[in-house]
Amino acid sequence: MVEGIENFVQIAKEEFEKLFPGKTYEVGEVEENPSSGHYLITVRYWEKDSKPIPTGPKQTGEVVSLNSVKSRSLAADLINPWRRKFKRVEVDPRKGKAVAVRMYEPPFGMS
Repeated sequence: MVEGIENFVQIAKEEFEKLFPGKTYEVGEVEENPSSGHYLITVRYWEKDSKPIPTGPKQTGEVVSLNSVKSRSLAADLINPWRRKFKRVEVDPRKGKAVAVRMYEPPFGMS
């Protein structure tokens, strides 16, 4: 790895740690944006999904069989509440600092 790029990765790590203290993460891709000359460093981390998982029947008077309640609670136990998330840190090499941290969705099938 080029020595300058190592410095940009270190800047991206420091910026991510400021915004998300205590999170375990790993650096993925390092790309240069040809139009601006900035480096885009992809950071991957795990975060617990904040959406509640339905485990029982609705309170609207719905009639539910015993089998459907068992299958819902079993499905809720099997669902992994952790999701891999991505951020992209944009580093300006002339200024030597991070100029943006953005959400990033990689192309389908990449992780």
